[in-house]
Amino acid sequence: MNFNERIKAAFGERGERWLETLPERIQKITAVEGISSVQPFTNLSYNYVARALRSDESVVLKIGLPGYDFNNEILALQTFPKDAIASLVSANSIEGYYIMESISPGEPLNVKFSDTRTNVRIFVEQWGRLHQTSSLQEKQTTHELPHINVWFEVLMNKTDHVPTNWLDTARAAQQRLNQLNQDTILHGDMHHENILWDETRGFTIIDPKGVIGHAYYDCVQFLFNKNESVEEFAEKVKLLSDEYNFDQQELLDAIKALGMVYLLWAYEDKDPEAKERYNMMKWVMGN
Repeated sequence: MNFNERIKAAFGERGERWLETLPERIQKITAVEGISSVQPFTNLSYNYVARALRSDESVVLKIGLPGYDFNNEILALQTFPKDAIASLVSANSIEGYYIMESISPGEPLNVKFSDTRTNVRIFVEQWGRLHQTSSLQEKQTTHELPHINVWFEVLMNKTDHVPTNWLDTARAAQQRLNQLNQDTILHGDMHHENILWDETRGFTIIDPKGVIGHAYYDCVQFLFNKNESVEEFAEKVKLLSDEYNFDQQELLDAIKALGMVYLLWAYEDKDPEAKERYNMMKWVMGN
């Protein structure tokens, strides 16, 4: 599924209109922000992202559909620890774009290191940097961010894609984590391609979604991504609990709850990776 197809599948007519006006938006933003040499990335998903120059400095331009979700991304970039996440250079939530520092060379975690154990170790380091200073008490802006509970509304929908008891299990797991009252600021999409290598800063996190919830939810995308097999997925889960002391029950609850949300979204978006995620969820539901 290419960029245009993904936008249309996810956002319908609104997405089609946004795609039609995108060239005009790019022109306007480059004029207002003094940007030149705009070169889009090849692996676009749900936003237009490009390298560019601003006052002779390398930056990254990100343009999305204006609205609630994009505003949360901007707020999260402003909120998370500056030593853990890419710095925000400029933002306009009304127009639906922001500019952040360029990460160079910008190698994703799985490209820089291919073996599973090293990937897990570095992920845990970055997860820790992001969450060790992001308690709700320390941040005054979190009342503006949504709770991740809104994502779980999809679990109430009827579907033929997964067994009904899986939905029941996912909802029960979500409720158990809610009852712990351990909410913090979440990245919301923390996977290999959002953990990039910078020659000056080392690994740096990009593209937070900006939601509130249990910190273990930020492990779920990483666990499901870049697996050659269900066995590799299971190995990553076990490494977190066995070697890095993640609470096993809480981690499995996070995977069961949010993993189900991601799976249902994948089916909604006609994502070809839905079958792989289904097989990984089958392993989770058996544990």
